[in-house]
Amino acid sequence: MSNKYKVCVYAICKNEEKFVDRFMDHVSEADIVIVTDTGSTDNTIKKLKERGAIVHSIYASPFRFDYSRNECLKLIPGDIDICVAADFDDVIEAGWREHLEKAWKKDTTRGLYLYNWSVNDDGSPAVQYTWERIHARHGFRWIYPTHEVLEYIGGGVEKQVYIEGMVYNHYPDKTKNRSLNLPLLKLAI
Repeated sequence: MSNKYKVCVYAICKNEEKFVDRFMDHVSEADIVIVTDTGSTDNTIKKLKERGAIVHSIYASPFRFDYSRNECLKLIPGDIDICVAADFDDVIEAGWREHLEKAWKKDTTRGLYLYNWSVNDDGSPAVQYTWERIHARHGFRWIYPTHEVLEYIGGGVEKQVYIEGMVYNHYPDKTKNRSLNLPLLKLAI
């Protein structure tokens, strides 16, 4: 299958060295991978660059997920057709690009897909829902300091498609400190 669209995977990160290879392996179907680093002190940036990602560093103080994602979004070339937002604790199942291109139309603004937020030890989904972090290059911004979501700010009516067969699996790093979220939740209120 020849690619019909230019696809960019983009992400933010901080100290994700141990997940770089897994991340780059599952996003390898993209034309370009752009990562905005928010202050890594390990080898995350070096490893990402070695694997072919375009990496930018930003200073985000106080840290906000929406600000950081919007800064990353600004760095995506204007000729990209489809933006695929990803996190380092997500793994998109192989073959995702074919599913994406099959569902996407020239006037699509957002793509919805199956998201397995929690996975059982045997690999079966524990908690799953439809998620929506795939979008056209223009007409979007991220809102909310944490548990950020995409807001459509484009002209006209938003046109969404469901991407049959595209699945993200979430494998959170259980060693990561999540205390940063409480002040961000308070800020969001």
